[in-house]
Amino acid sequence: MRAIVIGIILIVLFLALRLPGVPLPYHQDEWKNVSAAATVEGAGSFFAHPPLMQMMFVVAHKVFGDDYFRLLPLLFALASAILLYLVVKNRINKKVAFWSVILYSASFYAILGSLVPDVDGAILPFFFLLSIYIYDLWTNSRKLKWLALLFSTLLIGWLVKLS
Repeated sequence: MRAIVIGIILIVLFLALRLPGVPLPYHQDEWKNVSAAATVEGAGSFFAHPPLMQMMFVVAHKVFGDDYFRLLPLLFALASAILLYLVVKNRINKKVAFWSVILYSASFYAILGSLVPDVDGAILPFFFLLSIYIYDLWTNSRKLKWLALLFSTLLIGWLVKLS
């Protein structure tokens, strides 16, 4: 029960530090990604990411629109916080996992990265943590399904970024 209460407090902390940033206006190159995500056609070379990332951005644009596009990286960052907790808990213990999520929740770069409509801040770290989590599942069980899922996750992670 105590772990659930602490988990809820961590989620509230995580969201409290990020939700005020969702409606902020786009600056520098952010507006390019949002406008390029409006459609698959016409974006062409203007969209600087591989087709898988472009498809994710187009779907997110249809779901969240121009004004709330920052919710896409925010959802990936929230999933990353959960994966961070699971990875650290499985590798070390619950106490260290909670502290890891507290530091991740309050870290300036993590807050900024979870609100930037791009691949680097929240989406790539999500695939990195997902790969670690699945790798740990595979090393603990040596089942081929986890190895196949690991390779699939790595491949998808590589297909969302050019460099």
